[in-house]
Amino acid sequence: MLFTLKNIASKYKFTPKGIIHLGAHIGQEAEDYSFVKHVLWIEGNPDIMPELEKNISKYPGQIAFRALVSDVDGEDVDFQVTSNGQSSSMFALDKMKTLFPGVVVSEKLALKTKRLDTLFKEKHLDPKQYDFLIIDVQGAELKAIEGMGKILESIEWLCVEVNLVKFYHGTPLMHAVDSYLAKKGFRRIETNLKPRQWGDALYHREKMTKCELRKTLLKDYLLEAKILFFFKLRFLRFLRKYLKRG
Repeated sequence: MLFTLKNIASKYKFTPKGIIHLGAHIGQEAEDYSFVKHVLWIEGNPDIMPELEKNISKYPGQIAFRALVSDVDGEDVDFQVTSNGQSSSMFALDKMKTLFPGVVVSEKLALKTKRLDTLFKEKHLDPKQYDFLIIDVQGAELKAIEGMGKILESIEWLCVEVNLVKFYHGTPLMHAVDSYLAKKGFRRIETNLKPRQWGDALYHREKMTKCELRKTLLKDYLLEAKILFFFKLRFLRFLRKYLKRG
């Protein structure tokens, strides 16, 4: 996560009751979450679960489960494990091949998907203990949210990885995430984007009239178009300099 939870909590003056982190990897943010009472880590790759469990074991209240979260239960997926680990996804690489040529698929795992609300029922988890959701599932963000069902009603804050280009086949772009979450009552209030057209977006649950919703969606769409134009312009300038050197 490009934001730190402690900075978000300090800036907006709140303390999360509990965190759900989808796409845990090896729990790099465990120390940052240590002041929160309940922390639930969900990771799809079974091979890294032992390292994840070891890394969070020193922090009370932090637990981890293995599940490839999506919008349906039991779908067969060829999970793409990448050379850097952090870019592993249920989707095949798309623009990732061009923008990050060093990242390649090193292995494919045959996995089955699971809805988050199904996992909560199976593990007897209480959705009311969690009000902060973090999603880092490499292109499957909307599928993960759609699989939450009524659990989303308990969430007040979301931090979602967003993209301006399709790094994976099936990746929802930032305006699609904005549109879906706005209809669920969330407004994007902060964005941290990297030069290669990806980053994190922070959303907060806010009451909006239909007019405010339309204005928010239009504003977000225009902002994304401006950002994308800026990044493309920078890339073209870099390309011209590179070709001149050659």
